[in-house]
Amino acid sequence: MKHLIVVLAILCSIGGFEPLSAQALLITPGDTVIYTASLTNMNTNSSGVAQFCSIVNKSGQNDTVCWKIAQLTINPGWGSMSLCDINECYLFYGDVTNGTTHQFPLAADSAASVDVTSTPQCVADTGYLQALFWLKHDSAASATYLVYIPIYSGSCATAIQQVQDNQLKIYPIPASTDFTIEGLQNATNVQISVYDILGNVVLHKTIAQPANYVSISTAGLISGVYILSVESDGVKLLTRRIEKMD
Repeated sequence: MKHLIVVLAILCSIGGFEPLSAQALLITPGDTVIYTASLTNMNTNSSGVAQFCSIVNKSGQNDTVCWKIAQLTINPGWGSMSLCDINECYLFYGDVTNGTTHQFPLAADSAASVDVTSTPQCVADTGYLQALFWLKHDSAASATYLVYIPIYSGSCATAIQQVQDNQLKIYPIPASTDFTIEGLQNATNVQISVYDILGNVVLHKTIAQPANYVSISTAGLISGVYILSVESDGVKLLTRRIEKMD
Protein backbone atom coordinates (compact mmCIF):
# COMPACT_ATOMS: atom_id res chain seq x y z
CA MET A 1 0.00 0.00 0.00
CA LYS A 2 1.49 3.34 -1.04
CA HIS A 3 1.57 6.22 1.37
CA LEU A 4 0.02 9.60 0.69
CA ILE A 5 2.35 12.39 1.72
CA VAL A 6 0.82 15.75 2.55
CA VAL A 7 2.85 18.89 3.00
CA LEU A 8 0.97 22.00 4.02
CA ALA A 9 2.70 25.38 4.06
CA ILE A 10 0.99 28.26 5.80
CA LEU A 11 2.67 31.58 5.09
CA CYS A 12 1.20 34.33 7.26
CA SER A 13 2.80 37.54 6.06
CA ILE A 14 2.27 41.17 5.31
CA GLY A 15 2.29 42.07 1.63
CA GLY A 16 1.21 44.76 -0.78
CA PHE A 17 0.26 47.42 1.82
CA GLU A 18 2.00 49.87 4.13
CA PRO A 19 1.78 48.32 7.65
CA LEU A 20 1.10 50.30 10.81
CA SER A 21 3.93 50.85 13.28
CA ALA A 22 2.24 48.19 15.38
CA GLN A 23 0.41 45.79 13.08
CA ALA A 24 -3.32 46.00 13.84
CA LEU A 25 -4.28 42.59 12.50
CA LEU A 26 -2.15 39.52 13.14
CA ILE A 27 -2.35 35.89 12.02
CA THR A 28 -0.89 33.30 14.37
CA PRO A 29 1.07 31.04 14.55
CA GLY A 30 4.12 32.78 13.03
CA ASP A 31 4.86 33.82 9.49
CA THR A 32 5.53 30.27 8.31
CA VAL A 33 3.99 27.00 9.50
CA ILE A 34 4.85 23.72 7.75
CA TYR A 35 2.75 20.64 8.47
CA THR A 36 3.78 17.20 7.18
CA ALA A 37 1.71 14.04 7.53
CA SER A 38 1.93 10.50 6.19
CA LEU A 39 -1.55 9.08 5.71
CA THR A 40 -1.59 5.33 5.11
CA ASN A 41 -5.31 4.87 4.58
CA MET A 42 -6.55 8.01 2.86
CA ASN A 43 -9.44 7.62 0.44
CA THR A 44 -11.92 9.63 -1.59
CA ASN A 45 -14.28 10.25 1.33
CA SER A 46 -11.67 11.64 3.71
CA SER A 47 -12.27 15.10 5.16
CA GLY A 48 -8.78 16.15 4.18
CA VAL A 49 -6.28 17.85 6.45
CA ALA A 50 -7.13 21.08 8.29
CA GLN A 51 -4.65 23.74 9.33
CA PHE A 52 -5.70 26.12 12.10
CA CYS A 53 -4.78 29.80 12.42
CA SER A 54 -6.02 32.65 14.61
CA ILE A 55 -6.90 36.18 13.55
CA VAL A 56 -5.99 38.64 16.32
CA ASN A 57 -7.35 42.20 16.54
CA LYS A 58 -4.51 44.34 17.96
CA SER A 59 -6.00 47.68 16.93
CA GLY A 60 -7.22 48.55 20.43
CA GLN A 61 -10.85 48.88 19.35
CA ASN A 62 -13.75 46.65 18.45
CA ASP A 63 -13.91 46.19 14.69
CA THR A 64 -15.06 43.97 11.83
CA VAL A 65 -12.65 41.60 10.11
CA CYS A 66 -13.13 41.47 6.33
CA TRP A 67 -11.61 38.76 4.16
CA LYS A 68 -11.74 37.43 0.63
CA ILE A 69 -10.00 34.86 -1.52
CA ALA A 70 -7.44 36.79 -3.55
CA GLN A 71 -6.27 33.76 -5.51
CA LEU A 72 -7.14 30.06 -5.42
CA THR A 73 -5.94 27.25 -7.68
CA ILE A 74 -7.39 23.77 -7.31
CA ASN A 75 -7.15 20.55 -9.34
CA PRO A 76 -10.55 19.83 -10.97
CA GLY A 77 -10.36 16.30 -9.52
CA TRP A 78 -10.21 17.52 -5.95
CA GLY A 79 -13.39 17.59 -3.93
CA SER A 80 -12.89 21.11 -2.61
CA MET A 81 -10.79 23.55 -0.69
CA SER A 82 -12.37 25.46 2.16
CA LEU A 83 -11.84 28.34 4.54
CA CYS A 84 -13.86 28.52 7.75
CA ASP A 85 -14.26 31.68 9.82
CA ILE A 86 -16.28 32.03 13.04
CA ASN A 87 -19.55 32.26 11.10
CA GLU A 88 -19.38 29.38 8.64
CA CYS A 89 -17.29 27.31 6.26
CA TYR A 90 -16.97 28.39 2.63
CA LEU A 91 -16.28 25.64 0.08
CA PHE A 92 -14.51 26.33 -3.21
CA TYR A 93 -14.69 23.84 -6.09
CA GLY A 94 -12.74 25.71 -8.75
CA ASP A 95 -10.19 28.44 -9.34
CA VAL A 96 -10.97 31.86 -7.83
CA THR A 97 -9.49 35.32 -8.43
CA ASN A 98 -10.58 38.32 -6.34
CA GLY A 99 -13.49 36.54 -4.67
CA THR A 100 -16.44 37.76 -2.61
CA THR A 101 -15.77 39.69 0.62
CA HIS A 102 -16.93 38.09 3.88
CA GLN A 103 -16.81 39.58 7.38
CA PHE A 104 -17.22 38.86 11.07
CA PRO A 105 -17.04 41.00 14.26
CA LEU A 106 -13.93 40.86 16.44
CA ALA A 107 -13.50 42.67 19.75
CA ALA A 108 -10.31 44.52 20.64
CA ASP A 109 -7.44 42.26 21.74
CA SER A 110 -9.49 39.18 20.86
CA ALA A 111 -8.74 36.22 18.58
CA ALA A 112 -10.98 34.32 16.17
CA SER A 113 -10.25 30.91 14.68
CA VAL A 114 -9.76 30.34 10.96
CA ASP A 115 -9.06 26.97 9.40
CA VAL A 116 -8.31 25.90 5.85
CA THR A 117 -8.85 22.41 4.49
CA SER A 118 -8.21 20.61 1.21
CA THR A 119 -9.89 17.39 0.07
CA PRO A 120 -7.79 15.84 -2.73
CA GLN A 121 -10.12 12.96 -3.66
CA CYS A 122 -7.02 10.78 -4.23
CA VAL A 123 -5.68 13.11 -6.95
CA ALA A 124 -2.00 13.99 -6.53
CA ASP A 125 -1.26 17.67 -7.17
CA THR A 126 -0.35 21.01 -5.56
CA GLY A 127 -3.00 23.57 -4.66
CA TYR A 128 -2.77 27.24 -3.71
CA LEU A 129 -5.05 29.47 -1.64
CA GLN A 130 -4.28 33.11 -0.84
CA ALA A 131 -6.76 34.89 1.45
CA LEU A 132 -6.56 38.60 2.28
CA PHE A 133 -7.70 39.80 5.73
CA TRP A 134 -8.16 43.40 6.89
CA LEU A 135 -9.98 45.45 9.53
CA LYS A 136 -12.99 47.32 8.17
CA HIS A 137 -12.18 50.63 9.88
CA ASP A 138 -8.44 50.35 9.31
CA SER A 139 -8.63 49.52 5.60
CA ALA A 140 -5.43 48.65 3.78
CA ALA A 141 -3.14 49.53 6.69
CA SER A 142 -4.07 46.32 8.51
CA ALA A 143 -4.11 44.01 5.47
CA THR A 144 -2.36 40.67 5.83
CA TYR A 145 -2.29 37.53 3.71
CA LEU A 146 -2.82 33.90 4.64
CA VAL A 147 -1.30 31.56 2.06
CA TYR A 148 -2.19 27.86 2.13
CA ILE A 149 -0.29 25.41 -0.09
CA PRO A 150 -1.36 21.75 0.05
CA ILE A 151 0.90 19.29 -1.80
CA TYR A 152 -0.42 15.76 -2.30
CA SER A 153 1.68 12.94 -3.71
CA GLY A 154 1.47 9.16 -3.81
CA SER A 155 -1.76 7.20 -4.05
CA CYS A 156 -4.72 6.40 -1.83
CA ALA A 157 -5.50 3.10 -0.20
CA THR A 158 -7.68 0.71 -2.17
CA ALA A 159 -9.65 -0.38 0.88
CA ILE A 160 -13.25 0.78 1.18
CA GLN A 161 -13.81 3.17 4.05
CA GLN A 162 -16.17 1.72 6.64
CA VAL A 163 -17.25 5.04 8.08
CA GLN A 164 -18.38 7.87 5.82
CA ASP A 165 -18.09 11.44 7.10
CA ASN A 166 -21.69 12.20 6.06
CA GLN A 167 -22.91 9.42 8.40
CA LEU A 168 -21.56 11.21 11.46
CA LYS A 169 -23.88 13.45 13.46
CA ILE A 170 -22.73 15.97 16.07
CA TYR A 171 -25.22 17.47 18.54
CA PRO A 172 -26.11 19.71 20.26
CA ILE A 173 -24.25 22.66 18.77
CA PRO A 174 -23.70 24.85 20.68
CA ALA A 175 -23.12 22.53 23.64
CA SER A 176 -23.29 23.45 27.31
CA THR A 177 -22.32 20.35 29.31
CA ASP A 178 -21.53 17.77 26.60
CA PHE A 179 -21.99 16.88 22.95
CA THR A 180 -22.66 13.56 21.22
CA ILE A 181 -21.10 11.97 18.13
CA GLU A 182 -23.29 9.39 16.35
CA GLY A 183 -22.32 7.03 13.52
CA LEU A 184 -19.18 5.33 14.86
CA GLN A 185 -20.61 1.81 15.05
CA ASN A 186 -18.23 0.59 12.31
CA ALA A 187 -15.19 2.54 13.51
CA THR A 188 -12.23 1.25 15.51
CA ASN A 189 -9.41 3.02 17.31
CA VAL A 190 -11.27 6.34 17.19
CA GLN A 191 -9.30 9.43 18.16
CA ILE A 192 -11.42 12.43 19.12
CA SER A 193 -9.61 15.76 19.54
CA VAL A 194 -10.89 19.25 20.31
CA TYR A 195 -8.68 22.25 19.45
CA ASP A 196 -8.92 25.82 20.71
CA ILE A 197 -8.63 28.83 18.37
CA LEU A 198 -4.83 28.73 18.65
CA GLY A 199 -4.71 25.12 17.47
CA ASN A 200 -3.91 23.65 20.90
CA VAL A 201 -5.46 20.31 21.89
CA VAL A 202 -7.71 21.04 24.87
CA LEU A 203 -9.58 17.72 24.94
CA HIS A 204 -8.70 14.25 23.64
CA LYS A 205 -10.48 10.92 23.91
CA THR A 206 -9.71 7.47 22.48
CA ILE A 207 -12.51 4.99 21.73
CA ALA A 208 -11.02 1.53 21.17
CA GLN A 209 -14.25 -0.33 20.31
CA PRO A 210 -17.10 0.56 17.91
CA ALA A 211 -19.98 2.46 19.48
CA ASN A 212 -23.31 3.73 18.19
CA TYR A 213 -22.64 7.05 19.90
CA VAL A 214 -20.03 8.72 22.08
CA SER A 215 -20.70 11.51 24.58
CA ILE A 216 -17.94 14.05 25.22
CA SER A 217 -18.03 16.26 28.31
CA THR A 218 -17.31 19.97 27.82
CA ALA A 219 -17.17 20.71 31.54
CA GLY A 220 -13.50 21.67 31.40
CA LEU A 221 -13.87 24.07 28.45
CA ILE A 222 -14.54 27.79 28.65
CA SER A 223 -17.21 29.34 26.45
CA GLY A 224 -16.07 29.85 22.87
CA VAL A 225 -15.46 28.31 19.44
CA TYR A 226 -13.47 25.07 19.00
CA ILE A 227 -12.55 22.68 16.20
CA LEU A 228 -13.54 19.01 16.50
CA SER A 229 -11.45 16.35 14.73
CA VAL A 230 -12.45 12.67 14.51
CA GLU A 231 -10.10 9.97 13.18
CA SER A 232 -10.45 6.19 12.88
CA ASP A 233 -7.39 3.97 12.35
CA GLY A 234 -5.43 6.98 11.09
CA VAL A 235 -8.14 8.14 8.65
CA LYS A 236 -9.58 11.60 9.29
CA LEU A 237 -13.36 11.23 9.24
CA LEU A 238 -14.47 14.69 10.26
CA THR A 239 -13.28 18.22 10.92
CA ARG A 240 -16.03 20.46 12.22
CA ARG A 241 -16.50 23.69 14.15
CA ILE A 242 -18.28 23.38 17.51
CA GLU A 243 -19.18 25.91 20.18
CA LYS A 244 -19.27 25.73 24.00
CA MET A 245 -21.81 27.90 25.81
CA ASP A 246 -22.44 28.29 29.54
